[in-house]
Amino acid sequence: MKNKPAYWQRHIDRQEKSGKSIKAYCTANRISPATFQYWKRKLRPQQEQIVFEEVLRPVEVEGYRAAHIRFPSGAEMWLEGALDATFLRTLAGC
Repeated sequence: MKNKPAYWQRHIDRQEKSGKSIKAYCTANRISPATFQYWKRKLRPQQEQIVFEEVLRPVEVEGYRAAHIRFPSGAEMWLEGALDATFLRTLAGC
């Protein structure tokens, strides 16, 4: 296969138009869901590759320490306790 990005972009477009879940589409087309997801992430436009929308600094109120993370989807996450820098880098994919 000479042009893998074009091949996978066609599958991504077809899956989105089909209305099927990724798993159902991949099963029907005999392709790996993991590979499909890899190419979907890789081919996503740069501006859509935002991991976090907003990360608020850790706050400490009366001995309580937490970080608040808001994702582009609207989901929010609170991390409590000691916030190890290595863990946060891993979480952010850095």
